[in-house]
Amino acid sequence: MISPNADTPYSFALLDLRAGPLVLTVPEVTERYYVMQFEDLFGYNELFVGSRATGSGAGSYLLLGPRWAGEVPDGFVSSFRFETDLVFLIGRSQLLGSDDQAALGRVMEQYRLEPLEVFQGGEAPVLEPFDWPHWDDEASRDERFIGYVNTLLTLCQLRTRRRCSSASPRSALDTDCRLTSGP
Repeated sequence: MISPNADTPYSFALLDLRAGPLVLTVPEVTERYYVMQFEDLFGYNELFVGSRATGSGAGSYLLLGPRWAGEVPDGFVSSFRFETDLVFLIGRSQLLGSDDQAALGRVMEQYRLEPLEVFQGGEAPVLEPFDWPHWDDEASRDERFIGYVNTLLTLCQLRTRRRCSSASPRSALDTDCRLTSGP
């Protein structure tokens, strides 16, 4: 795979949160930079787990879909609720040189992503079937594209939207940016 960084192997996942929460577990990573970036279907990148955002310690993070209504169990570093049932995970882990590949591989093998039920020792939930549209590259460039959008919108919660102050950029530190209900 071609990537913009020669020293940063990538990890990718498409999280389907329709059946319930997923748990991301990361090891202690002290000698290198790493980040797990999450992007929802609206294009928001509001959650980062890694060296700069959450530190170098090991931990488990509970990832919640918009429809999940359970109680967050103890034992997680934190939890985060997304506004869409589909979320992209883009992980990056620093390679310290060509002789570091085996060591980095041992770190990356410890990244774990699993349903909450499996994390707790149970069985994985069964996902309800979904009528995923067949991608047609030509249709993606004309009015038929709206069919793809309409299908994906069923995986989004539109009852909540973000309102941010136009005077400051939207970020985790921006106290003028909050979730609000309404049209």
